[in-house]
Amino acid sequence: MEPVVLEVQRSRYAPCPPEKFAGRTTERRRIREILSGPPDAGRALVVSGAAGAGKTSLLHWIVHEAGRDRAVLGWFSPTEGLIFSAWREVLAGMRGSGFRSAESEPALKALADHLDRYTAPVHPVGMLARVGEEVIGVFADIGAAGFDEVVSASLAAFERVGDAARQSGGRLVLLLDDLQCASEPDFRLALELMRHLPAGIVIVVAWEGGDGDDGRYRALQSAGGEAMPLSTLDGSGVREVARRRFDIVIAEETAEMLARELCTPFGLIALFSLLLIRKRAPDRESVAALLPEIADPAARVYIEAEPVWQQRARTLSILNPPVPGVIAACILETERLSLQRISAELEQSPFFRRAGANTYDFAHPLLRECCRAMVSEREQTDLHADAVRCFERFADRLSDRQHALVSLAVHLIGAGEYAKAFALCLELGRRYCEIGAYAAARRLTDQATLAAEKEGDTGSLAAAHEQQESIRRARSGAGEMW
Repeated sequence: MEPVVLEVQRSRYAPCPPEKFAGRTTERRRIREILSGPPDAGRALVVSGAAGAGKTSLLHWIVHEAGRDRAVLGWFSPTEGLIFSAWREVLAGMRGSGFRSAESEPALKALADHLDRYTAPVHPVGMLARVGEEVIGVFADIGAAGFDEVVSASLAAFERVGDAARQSGGRLVLLLDDLQCASEPDFRLALELMRHLPAGIVIVVAWEGGDGDDGRYRALQSAGGEAMPLSTLDGSGVREVARRRFDIVIAEETAEMLARELCTPFGLIALFSLLLIRKRAPDRESVAALLPEIADPAARVYIEAEPVWQQRARTLSILNPPVPGVIAACILETERLSLQRISAELEQSPFFRRAGANTYDFAHPLLRECCRAMVSEREQTDLHADAVRCFERFADRLSDRQHALVSLAVHLIGAGEYAKAFALCLELGRRYCEIGAYAAARRLTDQATLAAEKEGDTGSLAAAHEQQESIRRARSGAGEMW
């Protein structure tokens, strides 16, 4: 998998360009202290906050601050069932960093091999042409690797890269965005790395939330990372956002009001964008008049967009991120847009941004949630059917086959193709259970159960119930701490 591309995004709602990042003065000062400290020990930092608090923008600023040849970013997609996809992004970034050495290359290669072997049971070598008894035949069989082997290979690889970093007087900065979305194996690997962090490595984790009732977050805290919760911006931060990102000067009194009324930078961006759209002066009266309109900032962004982009955003919201460009072009083919044309237009739209090589995502997760909520049940069925057609049509052109199969399972259910959905979901659920990805295994098996119920197939329903119980026993036996 290609590393995440960090480039200037055209959408105002995408992660802030690092050179325009504003506010968070105290947090940035602390991060600079960590980055400039002696590299004789590993350091870990846990950035937490609500959706829209600016966590991803802060991580992109850290990449810029550390230097792109010294920082590696991995993103955990909310698409459940992507095992080690983010770690493959990290591995690709490490190989492209300025800290490769003759000693590190064999360790990086060994890590890549262990990741491939661990996910082999659910990472097919070919896409699904038919379902049923032939499902098993599309999966690789190259010998499994245990989780302990993956951990050992990861620690060895990071230790070698850390050594190379220290010898050059620097350190590698590893950034893990949206770790709350990680599968069990992905999350456990992050914990182990934080607990045994090699010298020469700084790890920064972004976590949406930070609730004390969240067992996974408590486990993350116990792993030794320094906590950095992102609260609302103060008045000076609000003024800096207005000036640096929008070239707007607002009075101190107005900024203090916004600091009280708006909870997140995302809300600020929506408000300042609305000021420009309406061509209103940035005075207190205008700002106060517009505040009620951005009670739901994502909904306001949608309302202000051109109708063609409203329609496209609703259509693409049905797809699991990150969306392959070829799938986006296929599902929008009624507009007769080429892949090259739709790719260019996605990057110029208010709703979307590049997520990686030939993949796209909504500029902000709140926009995706908003657009999905606006799709009617009838539209959902039709769009899921379109998605099934597109994934099957372009199966051989999709590099991330794990993402493709998980997505296909979701779309088959949504399209009402229950017989095919049952076979695929049950088999995937079994395989995810085998590698300890219990949440994905349970969800897929629940989908298989639903499909069997819709089909009225008592034999299939019994098989799904039996697998649900097997997953429950396996999860209980694993003795998870959260």
